[in-house]
Amino acid sequence: MKKLLLTASVLAASAAFATQASAAGSLTGQVTLTGQVTPSCQAGAGDSQSSSFSQTIALGELDQADGTLRADLKASTLANPSAVFQTEVTCNTLTPKVSVTATELVDPALTVKPNYSNAVNYTASAIVTEIGGSDTFSATTNGAAPGQTGPTQVSNPIANQPNNLTIEAYQFSTVGGNGDVLLSSGGAATYVGVITVDITPS
Repeated sequence: MKKLLLTASVLAASAAFATQASAAGSLTGQVTLTGQVTPSCQAGAGDSQSSSFSQTIALGELDQADGTLRADLKASTLANPSAVFQTEVTCNTLTPKVSVTATELVDPALTVKPNYSNAVNYTASAIVTEIGGSDTFSATTNGAAPGQTGPTQVSNPIANQPNNLTIEAYQFSTVGGNGDVLLSSGGAATYVGVITVDITPS
């Protein structure tokens, strides 16, 4: 009888040890997932997005019958511009910065004489549609000196919608005076001005 009790005690102790050994040898691990969103601003929609855009707007004949700048170009305003371009921009930061640079509309091949001109000033504006409003960023050329504004942060996140960026040109004036005759170097579209809009994530 004592022998049987001893055997039972040994078996019980062995089972308890096996249970403790199993618990002590358990393993817990974890896997951490990470990712990133690189700050960026893109133009276009869907798969056609790009880091740049380009558009040419033909203003046509700049002068009127007497050789001076067309009256409608001079009278154009932000609300009624002479040139308009729209596109969609997407920025993945809430307050990107906008800069506008504009160069005079000029035919550099021409030699200017008194009462004649080969260049036209204008105002360029980038209008950004935002959540709950919009911001207008404007730059006016001053002869050979480009107009420039920014970089300036938008007031609110840019609205995620089509045509949330509008670029306009208006308030044209002849460099030297609106009474000057605009010179011609052959009738081709030789007067060129460039509006550059930079939108930078911040």
